Amino acid sequence: MLMKCEEVYHFLQAYLDGEIGPEEERKLEAHVRLCPSCKKKLFSLQGLITSIEDLDEARPDEGFTKRLIERLPEIAEPARRTDRGGFWRRFLGPRPRG
Repeated sequence: MLMKCEEVYHFLQAYLDGEIGPEEERKLEAHVRLCPSCKKKLFSLQGLITSIEDLDEARPDEGFTKRLIERLPEIAEPARRTDRGGFWRRFLGPRPRG
């Protein structure tokens, strides 16, 4: 019995990673051979994965962490003013007075 498109979508990433069993693999491949939509989705996902793997590793420049830490209060303050749930209070601690 062939897989349905929804089942194929569920298994695509695992299929490309080689993480599905032989029975699921056989069913998926049979479905993709007959379904242009799923074939397109499979090739698109494979292309995306290949593009991501081909990217150079992103590395922050020298001093990035120091500059980020210095700017955290400036970056967080606008969000802190509108935060009703207390996330920023828990994250940043009590608001300084003075």
